[in-house]
Amino acid sequence: MKKLIIILLLSSAMTLGLFSLMAYMVASEQAPIIDEPIQKPVAVNQTPPASVKNEMTRVKIEPPKVVAKPPTQREVVEETEPLTTDIGVVVPQLNLGKSLKTINFTGPADSGARPIFRVNPSYPPKASRDGIEGWVVLGFDINEIGAVENIRVIDANPKRVFNQAAKQALRKWKYQAKTLDGKAVAQHNLSVQLDFKLDQST
Repeated sequence: MKKLIIILLLSSAMTLGLFSLMAYMVASEQAPIIDEPIQKPVAVNQTPPASVKNEMTRVKIEPPKVVAKPPTQREVVEETEPLTTDIGVVVPQLNLGKSLKTINFTGPADSGARPIFRVNPSYPPKASRDGIEGWVVLGFDINEIGAVENIRVIDANPKRVFNQAAKQALRKWKYQAKTLDGKAVAQHNLSVQLDFKLDQST
């Protein structure tokens, strides 16, 4: 009987100790709850201040200035009076019709040489001023490509007045070269007369 009572007391003590230990452990695990104050949202006013509005309304765009259009070159020319000039110019007249008839060809040929490009001689200023007329007979050769070579003065009237002008002009002439058996060949001892005449109306 005594053993039973002792066992019951020990069991009760152990049970009480276990409950006390469990209560302590549960109390230590729970964190204290702290009530934090709730912050109210702050309203932000995005309306620009009155000074800014006033500055924006004061900005004005000025219209472009109208610039007077300057008179065009055509208008200026129309306003000026036309210039009148009365200059008498004596234009020499060169008669080359006779010279074409005096071209002589020598030697047999399948086709004769003929000028394909001619330049009129310049009238010497001194002869034009003094009213001198005349003519020059020139001898020359034609090479295989139709160019004039070996120009020489055969006769002239007056002497040494129109020689240089006639030779310079003939040097620029071009001819259709003579052909023999289908090949271009040179021609020699040809002649031409260039007449220098002033306009009789002046």
